[in-house]
Formats: sequence, structure tokens, C-alpha cells
Amino acid sequence: MKSIDIESVSDKMEVDDVASLKNKYIEDLKHVMETDNAMVDEVVDESYYEWVIEDWDKLIEKKEYSPEFIIGGYKWRILLFPRGNTEREFVSAFLDNLDVKEENASENSHVCAKFVLSIRNYNDYTVFSSKPSHHRFNGKESDWGFNRFIEKTLLYNENNNNTKPLIENNKTVVSVYVRIYKDELGILWHDFINWDSKKETGFVGFKNQGATCYMNSLLQALYFTNYFRKATYQIPTERDVPVNSVPLALQRVFYNLQYSNQSVDTRELTKSFGWDTMESFTQHDIQEFNRELQDNLENKMKNTAADGAISKLFKGKMKSYIECINIQYTSNRIEEFYDVQLNVKGCKNLIDSFDEYINVETLEGDNQYMAEGHGLQDARKGVIFESLPPVLQLQLKRFEYDMERDAMVKINDRFEFPDRVDLSKYLSKDADKSKKYIYRLHSVLVHSGDLHGGHYCAFIQPKLDGKWFKFDDDRVIPASKDSVFEDNFGRSAQDNERNIKNRITNAYMLVYIRESDIPEILAPIQDSDIPKHLSERIEKEKIEREKAEREKKEQHNYILDNNVIKENSNRLDLCNLEMKQYPISHLKEYKRAKTDTVGAFKEDLAKVYGVNRSQIRFWNVVRRQNRTKRPELPIDEYDDMKNKEKTFNEMVPDFNEMKGFPKDTKLILYEEIKPDMIEEIPLNNNSEKAEIGNGDIICFQKAISSELEEKLHKISNSIIYIPDFFKNVRNQILINFKEKVDKEDEHFVPASKEYLEFQLELLKTMNYDEVAKAVANYIKLDDPMKLRFYVGSNNSEYIERKDDIKLNQLINGARFSANSNVIYYEIQDIAITEMEIKRFINVKFLNKHHQEQKTYKLFVYKNSTVYDLLCLLKQVMKVDNLGKLRLYTANNGKIEYIYSDEMDIQTLGSASQEIYVEEIPEDQLNAQIQECIQVIHFKNDISNYHSVPFLLKLNEGEKFIDTKKRIQKSIGMSDKEFAKVKICFICNNNQQYLEEKYDNVELYNGNQINGYIGLDYPCRHPNINSYEKAVKIHN
Repeated sequence: MKSIDIESVSDKMEVDDVASLKNKYIEDLKHVMETDNAMVDEVVDESYYEWVIEDWDKLIEKKEYSPEFIIGGYKWRILLFPRGNTEREFVSAFLDNLDVKEENASENSHVCAKFVLSIRNYNDYTVFSSKPSHHRFNGKESDWGFNRFIEKTLLYNENNNNTKPLIENNKTVVSVYVRIYKDELGILWHDFINWDSKKETGFVGFKNQGATCYMNSLLQALYFTNYFRKATYQIPTERDVPVNSVPLALQRVFYNLQYSNQSVDTRELTKSFGWDTMESFTQHDIQEFNRELQDNLENKMKNTAADGAISKLFKGKMKSYIECINIQYTSNRIEEFYDVQLNVKGCKNLIDSFDEYINVETLEGDNQYMAEGHGLQDARKGVIFESLPPVLQLQLKRFEYDMERDAMVKINDRFEFPDRVDLSKYLSKDADKSKKYIYRLHSVLVHSGDLHGGHYCAFIQPKLDGKWFKFDDDRVIPASKDSVFEDNFGRSAQDNERNIKNRITNAYMLVYIRESDIPEILAPIQDSDIPKHLSERIEKEKIEREKAEREKKEQHNYILDNNVIKENSNRLDLCNLEMKQYPISHLKEYKRAKTDTVGAFKEDLAKVYGVNRSQIRFWNVVRRQNRTKRPELPIDEYDDMKNKEKTFNEMVPDFNEMKGFPKDTKLILYEEIKPDMIEEIPLNNNSEKAEIGNGDIICFQKAISSELEEKLHKISNSIIYIPDFFKNVRNQILINFKEKVDKEDEHFVPASKEYLEFQLELLKTMNYDEVAKAVANYIKLDDPMKLRFYVGSNNSEYIERKDDIKLNQLINGARFSANSNVIYYEIQDIAITEMEIKRFINVKFLNKHHQEQKTYKLFVYKNSTVYDLLCLLKQVMKVDNLGKLRLYTANNGKIEYIYSDEMDIQTLGSASQEIYVEEIPEDQLNAQIQECIQVIHFKNDISNYHSVPFLLKLNEGEKFIDTKKRIQKSIGMSDKEFAKVKICFICNNNQQYLEEKYDNVELYNGNQINGYIGLDYPCRHPNINSYEKAVKIHN
């Protein structure tokens, strides 16, 4: 029988319990750390360290460090601020890495780690407070943690969570659990401050003009399609100018992407498209932009070495067919395509989508096919690919029109796509099978956001070697396969169940390259492939730009001297450098080293102007309180000075000599104090008495006899004396005229490129007609009254022609931009004098089904009647046998007013009004208005209206089932379409749906009906992108 040492067993159990509690504490810390959901990589190492503090009060320094410890081969320590770092109410705690800040550490030295800092009771592992975080520790940020680690008041007190204080008997333990991660791509938790894309990846991105990220992502995909880039270089552009040549601008963009170390600017490219700032700030549809760009380039490539390159790369063929089942009859149509639109909704992956694309539909029953010569037949209808291109562009239909919501929506559903795919089964049996149709994924274009906005980027595998990169505007970074695929598949059903709402980032365009064509499509671009003129021009610009930047850096060593001489002086003041309403003085500028002497500068100027050195005098020019500029003191102290005691009468011979007048010519002298203050100088005064000193301006003219003065006064607008001259100069103003460009009209052609923008010096006192005459003379227009002027930032405010309105009032009243007087002009077919008595009215003519057939812009007298308007419309339409017409207006989907022929047109044409004209239906020719009822179209709610409201004749005693048939015939719907229409009666905005039980009800008994019929159905022709202009490249 063995004896048992009860005391030793008790000690062992206590040790085991402590170890167990410690392990649980560490597991708790790990759990806290897992609440940090930061993206992670492969774990390299992880461990735990604790810093036992025996006496908290002895921590007297602002910063206290724990002993060093090693985790993952790196040296660490805990950094503690017992009295707080930035806020004294809190203890601050940080994890500090020592390796990354050592002197021999490389610039890119870093450690990626998740960690949790904790403070606990000295004797109890269950009483603790902790906080998790993660960080990329580097030389600039070697420590990371919490300024507000824990409130000081919680250290010594028990609280709801803890039964003991964290510091007990002045003792506590601060610990840390660290998990270190492998940073395979070198970007884990990178802040990308000072990130150098070229250095880190070998590639550069694009600057975003504001909303051009959609374009940037596509351009990167095209750039890395090397065959496309090479073909672009083959377009001759030697004599082109980048701002109006799309090929040259694109060549320059591609060259800079290849050779620049900085992100590339696309403003030159968008200018070459003919886009203004507003269009550059519009997010266009990527597929539409891609086709527009490729069409533009394909046209420019014709009859060049690149001819056919676009079609070779992107063009495929598909066959649409209808094949009768019971007879030998087939109808085929071959179509070309440059991209394929694939459904996302209802498809799990790319294969599902292709399967759906070629899915065969059976035409039978009511949907039988009318086979020529065979009548209605059961048939199979579908499409099949005849050929697929080397570069396959797949547009994923992430944006679709939702008939139920009557709106566009984004489809965020999960849609998987592979890195490699075999598409052979989607080709017809007659297709060329000499090449395999196996494709590799080259580019993934991604949209993050919703229908109303978002951001675009691209993931590209430039060499198809498994190395992916993310091109996000000006930043290029390596990308993992998960970030390319999993992150861009979209939201899964599990995400929906977990109520994850932020999965709005997904692929919308995929670019695949056929494996067998990869060597040709991705062949490296050689220097010899780049046009010599292109590289020479860009390199020359680069040298000039670097020179300018260098000069800017060195400008503190130099002084710029502006010379005012007689030839570049101005009529007002010594010179004009600021007031843009007057002609600006163009002064000669000389760059001199600050160490140069005045004498050496004088020698150089003497040679430039071809004068003797002694004839040159330098003056300092100062800006006076009245904002004028005047010479103050001569720089050369040895120059002769004028005698201040001399009277101006004694100086007259000197003035005469200056102008070559006879010495005894009588003069009148004036001082130009400032432009609006010109005062005569008494000749018997000397300069001191007249208060004239260095830099003051003296103007003089010949004295005029009273007889000549009297004659001149009789001449209109004559200038007799110097003050009159300056008054006339002050009345002059420099106006910038620009032709008003209609960006909505793709066929707009400027009157003349020479006159798109010019300046005229006019008088502020000129009226409309005088301004028009001056502009007409300049642009060589016969009739000045065909000019119409506009002002405002969007050139939409036209200037009304009034005799009593002067140019000065226009300028002061209009919203001109600072220091820039701009008036836009438009050359009209009709004189403005005629415009004053006539007006334009837009009239929409309806077909027999009450659909808009065409809009007519009619120019009618303002006092015309509706009859006059309809007569003019008939003349313009030139349609034979047109019946009696009716004009009515509509607002908010309802008929507003029906106009009789004798009514005037004064009330027509408000902003919210639609004006419709229709041929009156035969059954309404002799009907009274009370015999008709209004029919409106809407979806779900009457406020959600669409289509054109119309009048329907009611027949007394007619059953509603027959009324419905007439409504169907009136709007031209098939039985299948009309079956989806719900009909209701609306009165005082209350809707009563008329179901089948009302079919035998008589709607009209001869009494006037107060209300109207509503047709509830989705619009058959929804205006999906009513606010988005179509993409148009104008050059």
C-alpha cells in the first residue's frame, strides 16, 4: 500500500488549474483577434507574450517599454503610456517592431501581423480587457495600437464584467498575442502612400478626369491586347494634331503607358473625341463606348497597314435559324458580331449562360412559324456560332430593365467564370474546326456600385502567365486569384441568407484569348513597331517639360525683367497686365542671373534694340495706391536729372523735339493720374508746384484754335482733347466671341473654324444692332440680324434685342466669369427681327394607334390661331388625303386641353406641356366632347404614367367587352399583349379595376361621364436611358 502526499497533489492540481486558465485566456485572446475581419494571407507564425508589472506606480516615464521578445523571428516589445499618449483619461498601448527601424533595414522591410493587446488581473486570468488590431509594420509606422486602450477609472475598480480590478495591489499583467502573415504579393494592408506602380509592377495607370474610370479600364485591356496596340501604331498620323486625331491621341496614350514612369493623362484623348468637360464627366456605357471607339479606328485603318485588324481580332459570326419540324424547310441568316452579350440573371456560370444563348425555342400552337409556301408550321428557332474570334469580348448583362419595377436595375447575382474554357460545343457542325476553341481569360472588367453610380477597374493578366494585376485608375497593384475570381463573381444565395448587402462589386465584361492565337495576339511590342515620328515628338516634349520643371526649380537664382518700351506701351497707364477687358500689353521678358551687373544687362539690351548704351536708362516700376503702375526711381545713379524749378512752359520745346514738332508749337499738357482722372497742367507751374515727380505720366497735344474746335464739335463722336480720348478708351472693352456649339446635334458643323473664337474691341455704349453689325463684319455675314447672342456659363441665356440696352449693361447684368467677357453667337436661318414676331412650337404628330410618329418644329406668327398652325403643319408634312386634324395638350400623362380651330396659340408651349396633333378618328368627327372619354396609360400607380393619352368615343348601350375590343384596336395591341393589360375606371384619383364580371356592363348611357379609363401595364417602349446621352466620338 502506497502513501499519498496530499500536499504535493494539491500543489499539482493548482498548477494544472492555472495552466488551464492561462490556456483558456490565450484562446479567448485568439477569439478576440478573430473579430478583426481584415483580409489575411498564409500564417507564418503566432505566439503569446506577457509583461508582468510588479509595481504600476514605478512606471514614471511617459513611455514605458516591455522587455524584447521574439515571435516569427522578429524582435517585438510592448509600448505603454501609463498616463496616456494623446488623452490623459486613457492608458495607451502599442505593439512595437524593432527590426523594421534598424539602420540596415531595407526601404521595403515590413511585417504583417494581427495582434490583440490585453491587460489582466495579476492573479486571475478571467479578469481582463483586450483590443484587437492588424498592421503592416514598417520603417514609417513601426508601432501600432490604441491611444484609448482603456480608461484609467476602470483599472482600479470592479465593473459589470469583472469581479476584481485589473490592477490589484499595484500589480498587473499586460500581454499580447501576435499572428504573423505571409505577404505573398507584397501589398497586404498596404496604405499605398507613395506607391510607385512602375517600380513595383512595371506598369502605370491612368489619371481619372472625374468619371473616366470606365474608359480607363477598357483602354488598359486594349493596350495589353498587343496586336491591337501594334495595329493602332500602324495608322499614319505624321501630320495629325492630337486634339482632333483619335488615332494619334491613342498612339500617344499607348506610348506613354509603355514608357512613362507616371500615370498617364487622358484629357488629350477625350479632347480628340470632340468631348467637352461635361461629356468627359459622364459615365458612358462601356459596351457602347467600346463599339464607338472600334468603329472609329476601323474606319481610320482603311487603306493602311492596319486595315482589317479590328475585324481580325474581334469579329465572329453567328447563324440565326428557323428549322421546320415536319417539312424540309429552313431559314438562315448569318450575322457578324464584335462582342457577345450574355445573361447573368438565372445563370450560375459562363457555361450556363452560353447554353441559354444557343437554347432552341420550339414554335408551335399559337406561335407557329409562317413558312413561305407552306403556311403555319411547327419549327425550332435558335442561334449557333459559325466562328469565334481570337479575342472574345463577353458583355455580362449586369444592368437590365425590370418590367415589374419599370426601371433599370443592377443584377448582383453570383456568376462564375473560369480561367480556361472550351467553347467548341457552341459552334455549328459546319464551322472551321482546324483550330481548337479553347480560351484563356485575359481581362476582367469590374463595376462596383449600383445603377446610379460607382467605380470601374480592371484585372488583367498581361502575359497569361498566371500573374494578375489590378488596374485601378492611377494605381496598379499585384492581384491574387481570389481577388480576380471569387471577389468578382457577385453575391451568392448564401450571402442573401446572411443578409450581406455590400456585395455590389462584380464583373461586367470578360476578355478571353484563344490559346492557339496567344503567340500572335500577345507578341511583344518592339521599338521598331512604334512610329518614329511618335517617339521623337513625345521624347522632345518630355525634354522640354523636364527643362521647364528644372527652370522652375532654379528660378530663385534668376530675375525676370519686363521691358516697357514705346512699341509695347498702352493707351491706358504705362502698360496693362491685368485688366482683361482691355488689350493686354505684351512685354519683352529677359531672364538674368541675380549675380549679373546692371552694366552687363545694359550692354545686352543695347545690342537687342540697336541703340547706344548711353541711351538706356533703367527704372524701378511700382504699383501705387490707386492701382496704377509708375516708374519710381532710376536705377543708374549717374543719369541726368531734370531741374524741378523749370516751368512746363520752359519744357515745351523739349516735348516738341520729342515729337518732331516745330519748337514754337503751342501745346496743352495733361497729367494721367489714373485712367478716369486726367487733369490739365498749368504751363506756368513747375513740377514741384504741379506735384509731379518721378514716374508720373504727362500727355500733351497741339493747342487747338477756337475755329477748329467749333468745326470739330459739329462732327459726330469727334475726339478733340486728350480727356476725350481717354474717355473713349475707357469705354472700349475687349469681348471674347465664341460660336455656340450644339453638342446635342451630332451633325453640327461650325460656321467656320477660323471664327469659332475671336476677340473684338467694342464700345460699352454700343447697342444690340451695333454689336451685331461689328460681329457680322468680322465673320463676313451679310445679314447682322441673323445673329443671336447668348451669355452664361452654359451659354443658354440669350440676349434680348432692345435698342435702349447697351453693351455695358449686358456685361454688368450677365453672369460673366471673372476677368473674362464671353458672348456666344449663333448664326440662324431666320433674322432676329422675324423672331420677334414669330415663335417656334414643337408639335408631335400621332399615328392611328396614338403613338408619336414625328416631331415637327413649326415657326408661326405669335398671333396665329390653331387653324393657322394646323394648316402650316399640313404644308410641312406634304401628306395627301390627310383628314381633319385635332390639337390637344397633355401634362403628367393626362389630356390637359383640347383646342378648337379658332383659338389662339398664346397658351401653347409651356415647359411641362406636350403638344399632340392627330387625325380625328372617323367615329369622332361629328361627336361631342361629352360623348368621349379620356384613356391614359400607367404602371401600378397612376402617377407612374407613360405613353400618349387619347380620346375614345363612347357608344350608348355598348357592353364593356366590346369597348375593350375597340380600345385594343385603337392602341394596336395583339391579343397576347392586351391580355396583360388591366383596365380600370378612374375618378378623383380613385381606381376601380374592371374585371371580367363587368364585361356585360354598359359603360355609357348618354349622360356625361366624370372620369377616365386607365390602362395598367408596363410601357412597351421604356426610355431606359432617358438621362444618358449616347456615346459619340465626333472626330
